[in-house]
Amino acid sequence: MESLNGYLTFWGLYLAFGFLGYWCWVKMAFWVESRGLFYHLYSAVGAVVIFTPVPVAVDSAFYSPGAVVIGFAAISGSFSDVGYLALWYGVASALAFGITLIMAIAGLLPVKTTAEADAAPAVKPEKDVNPFR
Repeated sequence: MESLNGYLTFWGLYLAFGFLGYWCWVKMAFWVESRGLFYHLYSAVGAVVIFTPVPVAVDSAFYSPGAVVIGFAAISGSFSDVGYLALWYGVASALAFGITLIMAIAGLLPVKTTAEADAAPAVKPEKDVNPFR
């Protein structure tokens, strides 16, 4: 029973930190003016990079984020041994892009432009209370 609790705890941590990493990925796109299909495909790439768990080695029972496995393989010089990751990333990419395109066709993707944000009335501060100006 202890191994099950540890297993679920670590997967919970993996998801929590994955969501934090995905939030950072989305915040890196602050420069995007129109959040259309290409923005959502960019977000799908971020989700694939951050959330895809892969085996640490070819026949390993231990999983790690794919970006971490690629990074450590590059550092250790065994970059030619990570060919098995293509299948994992291929399936994750197909799922992410498929879901994104289905949502785009169904009209479920939120589209927000900077023009809409600029049209919102700005709240004007009543008085500048900064004593250092």
